[in-house]
Amino acid sequence: MLTCWEVNSTPPAGSSVLNCKEVSFIHKMLRIRRAKLLKIVLAALIAIFVIITMTLLGITMSFQEIFLKILYQNLVYAPGSKFFEVWNASDVSKVKFMAYVYNLTNSQEVLNGGRLNFEEIGPFVYDEHITRINTHLSEENPPKRIRFSHRHVFVFSRASSVGSTYETKIIAPNMQYMHFGGTGQHPFVTYTVDELLWNNRYTVLGFNVANFGLFASRNNSITKPITLDTGVENIRNVGKVLELNGKRRHNLFKQDEADMVGGFQAERLSPGLEVGTSVKLLISSVCRSVRAYAVNKTSSVHRSDVELVVFSGMLPGTSDPSTNWEERIYCNPKEACPPKGLVSFKKCLQKDGGNLDLYASLPRFLNADARIVKNMDGIPEPNEKEHGSYIHVEPLTGLTLEGLERIQLNILMANKNKDYQSMKGPYYMPIVWYIRENIADKATMDAFKTQILDARTNTAFAIQLACGLFGMMSVFWAVILAVLCLRTRKQAEEEEQLTSVVKCTTFSLGNYESGTPDVESVETSSILSDET
Repeated sequence: MLTCWEVNSTPPAGSSVLNCKEVSFIHKMLRIRRAKLLKIVLAALIAIFVIITMTLLGITMSFQEIFLKILYQNLVYAPGSKFFEVWNASDVSKVKFMAYVYNLTNSQEVLNGGRLNFEEIGPFVYDEHITRINTHLSEENPPKRIRFSHRHVFVFSRASSVGSTYETKIIAPNMQYMHFGGTGQHPFVTYTVDELLWNNRYTVLGFNVANFGLFASRNNSITKPITLDTGVENIRNVGKVLELNGKRRHNLFKQDEADMVGGFQAERLSPGLEVGTSVKLLISSVCRSVRAYAVNKTSSVHRSDVELVVFSGMLPGTSDPSTNWEERIYCNPKEACPPKGLVSFKKCLQKDGGNLDLYASLPRFLNADARIVKNMDGIPEPNEKEHGSYIHVEPLTGLTLEGLERIQLNILMANKNKDYQSMKGPYYMPIVWYIRENIADKATMDAFKTQILDARTNTAFAIQLACGLFGMMSVFWAVILAVLCLRTRKQAEEEEQLTSVVKCTTFSLGNYESGTPDVESVETSSILSDET
């Protein structure tokens, strides 16, 4: 039992007397021990919060890299990829196809040496159903290559068109005559729109020998198999064309750069492309690649909060073979290069047995050599917005979410024999221009925004918020520790100044009768030293 006595009081017999300063020192040491324990706990809490904060800060700084790594793993053409699962399950798509035909209203005047006069008629609208077939992955694990083909079927939409393709008639160049190169026929003939586009059949003894419909080879047909890079080795190469019909070369051009099969399909490009970059697109119908340029940014049709990069081809300053070597390498060394803004089909058609001098351009000769339309009337003035060819690509993933392919087909006509009479020229005669419109629907855009774009933003915000909270908690506990240290120091200084003297005795619990203490008095300072 511990009892405190006044200085002049007599302590009970059998007690040990302790000095006042020694008692004060004991109490002080106990408080110091408790304070030290509390300091250790607070210091541990601060250390934990600092470690968590620094970890979150590190994650925040490297979040983009981590997120992109996970995202890219799900963009490849390989089992386990989210993109591949969706892509492989949805093998049917639909594209809106609209054609505008040119009617030559004064064919006889042209043969007499007059100017060309055209009437543009359209649109004639079709639903183009595209089915992916014969998909095959290479045998590596994970696969490095994927091969597939497409089947195209066109279904006419009378309600959306200006008229019936079987009833609407036009005058256009005689395709059969120009293919065979004979004489004794008229250079211009009357077609129905259906014949011009799909069913211009050449028969011998009742047998169909050839079909000169401009798009006959597309309808109800299977495209040549195309082989793409799956992207498992390098995400920048995902979707890059490696082979066309099992071949790495077109075998049409002398320059290796022109003859090698390469570029991307318009359906998807390399991730991370921004305005100012460019990419080559393989156009299999002309057996060559065309460079597309990222010229602008735009909002999605269905969601204004989804930003897309606009890629466009055949720009005014890039489509001239005389100034752009990438166009010049496709020229025939024995012939002059096509005028600015025209791309020749001739070699590609000859490869498949065709013999028409066809050229592609943008509708209404947009960005083409102005001399082409100098002797033509009835060609409306074009503009980039309505007659340019674009794909709208989401830059993070490289996926094409909107596409507007606008192409015009033209045929070169020259006065080669008496059948052309007094016709001037040569002319790049426009025949038809078309639009292929493919825009992701709103449901797709909503899912894309929520599952990819918002996930990226929300996760980054959550990590930054957690980092801030743990940082604030670290500061909070550090302030408490600092206050505790100051209070402990102040109390210690005050206790040093205590001067009251108290005598304390420790009663012996087991021996009151003897009158002598059970434990001899010893120096308290030495006991405390041992305890300490």
